[in-house]
Amino acid sequence: MEIAEYSYKVPSVANTQALAITTSTASSAAIHATSAVIKSTVDCFIIRSATAGASTAATTACLPITSGVPYRVWGWQAGDKLSAITASGSGTLYITPDA
Repeated sequence: MEIAEYSYKVPSVANTQALAITTSTASSAAIHATSAVIKSTVDCFIIRSATAGASTAATTACLPITSGVPYRVWGWQAGDKLSAITASGSGTLYITPDA
């Protein structure tokens, strides 16, 4: 039996983005934090914007994310965007800054 523990900092404001993702690149709004917790309803691939405020196209060569698993991601500057794509189908990528 696999046991997993997830811990999060509960945000003081409702700031989760629900990004609709498909086989075409989708980009979030600017994320005004340097880390976030993400969770996708489908397997997908993500990349952060290379330039603050800009969007970078996601491809299936980007970082793979398994559906249903929460990930803490970091490594960008406040104001950057996150882009995602699926290999097939569609779903939602939830992005919660500073969680």
